[in-house]
Amino acid sequence: MGKRSLRTRLMILFVIVGITPALLVTSVLMNRIVSKEQAEVKRLSEEVVSNLVTDLTGLRDEVEKMAEKFATDERNGMFWTVPLLQSAKPDSLSWQNAYNSMSDGIYRQKQQLDYFCDELFVAIEGQVIHTENGSLGVMGSQQYEFVQKAFQSQQVTWSPWVYSESLGEYVTYAMYPLASMADSQVTAALFALGIKESQVYDLILNRVGETELVRDIYFVDTSGKRQSDSLFSDGTISSALGEMISTDVVDITNKMLHGEYDKEILSAEYVSYGGNKVLGSIGMVPFLDQTMGLVVETNASDAFKAIRSNWLWACGIIGVSVLVILTLSLYITTSFVRPISELVSATKLVAEGDLSIQMQNTRSDELGQLSLAFDQMRENLRTVISTIEQTVVSSKSASEQLSATSEENSALLSETLNSLNEMTDGTRLVSGRTQEMAIKTANIKGLAEEGQGQLL
Repeated sequence: MGKRSLRTRLMILFVIVGITPALLVTSVLMNRIVSKEQAEVKRLSEEVVSNLVTDLTGLRDEVEKMAEKFATDERNGMFWTVPLLQSAKPDSLSWQNAYNSMSDGIYRQKQQLDYFCDELFVAIEGQVIHTENGSLGVMGSQQYEFVQKAFQSQQVTWSPWVYSESLGEYVTYAMYPLASMADSQVTAALFALGIKESQVYDLILNRVGETELVRDIYFVDTSGKRQSDSLFSDGTISSALGEMISTDVVDITNKMLHGEYDKEILSAEYVSYGGNKVLGSIGMVPFLDQTMGLVVETNASDAFKAIRSNWLWACGIIGVSVLVILTLSLYITTSFVRPISELVSATKLVAEGDLSIQMQNTRSDELGQLSLAFDQMRENLRTVISTIEQTVVSSKSASEQLSATSEENSALLSETLNSLNEMTDGTRLVSGRTQEMAIKTANIKGLAEEGQGQLL
């Protein structure tokens, strides 16, 4: 890091300062967009489930109401023919007449009602005695468990899917009970209306045909058994009725049925039974003889295609932002570093003794002021150096003059010293002679005193 130039450091700084906020802002915006898109996809998927639950519940109610009208209408035979059929022996004339009256009443009722069912049957005391299209065996030729359960229920019940050889597909029946006149707690007869699986499928496909995102729709019970084929939004149907699956849908269906979720419709991402990642919306609907999950699955890659597109746009925007930031960083760094580099070069030249360099200053900002100050410093330095040079020259001349004067003074001093030496030598000589004279004088004085003594 210490070897990096100022330009490199500034580039890194500008890139970090410029890109980081852009990335943060883009990330926040994209998270909001993605959350919004995901919520919208889930909303559409759950709306399809909600509409289908409403449609299927409505169909179920219509069939049950129609079965009630057939069973309870006093004018068209079912209400009063049931006691006759119970009391008469099968194949007797009385039984046959009551049966014909019942059949005529059913026919008249169908003419009066907006009949849309595909099959019907009548059962007396646990045995089917009449079926419109021959889907069920009559007169004890075959026992049906769902019929026996309906006799014990004393309320409208639905059968599981029952395959009809005559119709070539599965049928489910809404069975309305008729109480015995002797005991209202006992079911004497059943009147049942049946709808084919194709009618249910058409209802579903007509609804989802408006939604392009839906990939697959099916029913599944709490054991994981498929209770319908796979219905695709393009109108195709893939046979899957009765297959067992073990995806997250089964667990979600069980939890929803037991009230572990507050929502009536739940969406989740998981891997489907086909191995594809899907967004599934599950809603509980009473269908056939139980409450089961209605599953609407959307291919995750198709559902979130718009999200991926938005991410690509975001990446493109980030890329362009990076290029713009790099370009601006390079421009700003160059405009900031160049005058500093020029100033460094000029400083090196000045340090080497070249004071003729002059900054090309075209800026009015702080860097321009720095260049101007450098030029002023360089000029001042030239003036100082020039002054020093002149001073040095003047000092040299004065020194030379002083040196010459010093030599003259030195000669005179030498002569003076020589004279002084000679004077010293003379003085020493006079001193010696004076001492000699003093000694002689003393001797003479002594001799004089000695001679005076002898005279006395």
